[in-house]
Order: sequence, then C-alpha cells, then structure tokens
Amino acid sequence: MTNAIGVAVFGATAGAIGALWYVLHKIRKNKTVLNRNALQTREEKNITTKEIIKKIITYAIPFVLFGITMSIYEFVDMLTIVKTLTNTLSYSIKDAESIIGVINTWGNKLNSIVIALSIGLTTSLIPNITSSYVAGKLDDVRKKINQAIQLLLFIALPITLGLSYLSTPVFNAFYGANTWGPIVFKYSVFIALFNCLFNIVVVMTQAINKYKTVFISILCGVLFKIVFNVPLMVLTQNLGMHGFYGSITVTLIGLGITILINLIALKKYVKVDYKKTIESTSKILLSLLAMFVVLFILSFLLPTYNTSRIVSIIIVMVYALIGAIVYFALTYKFKVVDNIFGKSFKNKILSKIKRK
Repeated sequence: MTNAIGVAVFGATAGAIGALWYVLHKIRKNKTVLNRNALQTREEKNITTKEIIKKIITYAIPFVLFGITMSIYEFVDMLTIVKTLTNTLSYSIKDAESIIGVINTWGNKLNSIVIALSIGLTTSLIPNITSSYVAGKLDDVRKKINQAIQLLLFIALPITLGLSYLSTPVFNAFYGANTWGPIVFKYSVFIALFNCLFNIVVVMTQAINKYKTVFISILCGVLFKIVFNVPLMVLTQNLGMHGFYGSITVTLIGLGITILINLIALKKYVKVDYKKTIESTSKILLSLLAMFVVLFILSFLLPTYNTSRIVSIIIVMVYALIGAIVYFALTYKFKVVDNIFGKSFKNKILSKIKRK
C-alpha cells in the first residue's frame, strides 16, 4: 500500500515535469519577445513592485477561492453522506464508504479532465478582461465574457456528457470493475462541468472588481449545500432513486446558485447580453443529441459494458473518436466554430491540415 500511494502521488510530479517542459519550450520559441536584456519601455519603468505584488494576489484569489469552496462542499459530503446512508437509508458501511470514495476521490480524479479546461481559460481571462475593463472598453469586456462561456461549453459539455455516457468503460479502464463506481460517476461527473462554470464566472466577476458579489454568491451556494444535503438525500431515496444522488444534486444546485448570481451581476454591471451564448449553446446541444443517436446505434455493435480494462480502453477510444467526428462536423456546419473562434482561426487550422 505504501508503494502504491507513493507511485500515485508521484503522478503529480510527472504532470509538473510535463508542464515545465511545455513552458520551457514556449520560452525558447519566443526568445526574441522574452528578451531579458531588452530596453524597458516607459510603461514598464512606471510599474512598481507594489503593483506587481497586487496583480499576483489578484490573479491568485480565484484559485484560492475555488479550492476553498470545493473543499467545503467535499467536507459537508464527508460529514453527512456515510452517516445518512448507513443510519437513515439502510446502506451498508462498505457500500457507503465506496460511494463517498467515488464522489470525493476516484470520481474527482476523472473530473479533473474537465476542470483543467476552466483553469487554462481562467489564467488568460483575468488579465484580459481586467485590462479591457480598466480601459473602459466595455464592448470588448462583453465580447470576451460571452466568448469565454461559449468556448468552455463547446469543449466541456461534450467531454462531460461523453464521460457520463461511457461511465462504465471509463471507470473500469482506470480503476477496474466496481459495483458503485459507474453508477455514482455517471451523475457526479456533472459536478466537474458546474465547477468549470463556477470558476469562470467567479473570475469574470472578480475581473470587474465586484468582490462582494463573489463572496455573497459563494456563501449562498455553500449555505444551500449545508442546509439541504441530508433532506434531499432522504427525498431522492423516497422517490425510488439512490440517496446519494440527492447529495450530488444539492452540490449542482449550490454551484448553480453561485453561477446564476454572478451571471446576473455581469449583466447588471457590464450589460452583458447572453443571446449569442444561448444560440451557440442550443446548436451545441443539437449537435450532441445527434452524436448520442449515432453512439446509441453503435452500442448495438459494440456494447459499452465490459469488465476487462484493455477492452474498456478500446471501447472508450472508439466511442470518443466517432463521437468527436460527429460533434465537430455538426458544430462546424452550424458555424459554432466560426462564432467562438473566429473565421481567421478556423482558416489557420484548415491551412495547417491541408499542408500535412
């Protein structure tokens, strides 16, 4: 067990080495732009150490808030799920511990695939939106907000729904056959999608200096989680569903409350119109519906259930490839790619593909 935990933790080191290699590669590629010996511009000379420290703290706050908030949600689950499942809903201790393990640990590892996207977007969003807001370019701020949400949904929605649909082979591929794993993960993966939206809208609200709104929205979501976690678990069990689905639902609603409050704040303070985002989302959902029809037909030829890890990996790869082809083909036809990335980006990608 000691060796297994050591190897598992070392995974973070491997990831850090990969990230470091990528950063060093980019630095070498952009040597002329990142020239340390270049003469300072007038604007650069006026930047004080105090301003630099202030910016670093500002950029760090979203990540700190995100980490604290999710830790609170997980802590509430840890205190209530096992106790409620065993004492009130007649689950065995072994089953209850397996369920909480999937929600807070094993499922979270897979959820990080989706969450990593929002962190990447957040890193570039903060300085971009802040600089536009300070300069009074509200049209640019509104455009970036809509574009960021659309981009996140464009990437995160298919991944989340795909992981949910393929919960059995995905979970088997990573952890082996498990009774509760796929059942829990099928629904808990949506926490990752809401995490992404939570992270990105909170960052955008912070970028326009509305910190009070951010704290109030997070507090409302956390309080909802604390108050309704147990009651909704009992309710879902009484409705004939698994009790732990109630806990996952409360987490989704809690995060949803925070997301909604921040979206309303952005509309109020920056006059953001979400019409284009709604249009793009509807086209994305239509493309996903067609994708799942194709995957459903495929399931008759290649069933998703299999206890073998190797076969499960092959199943996931086949479904992912076919699903991606259908999804990107339809979103391209519906001009979702043009609306989010712009025609110049699309033409650039197409020209590279043609060269190859």
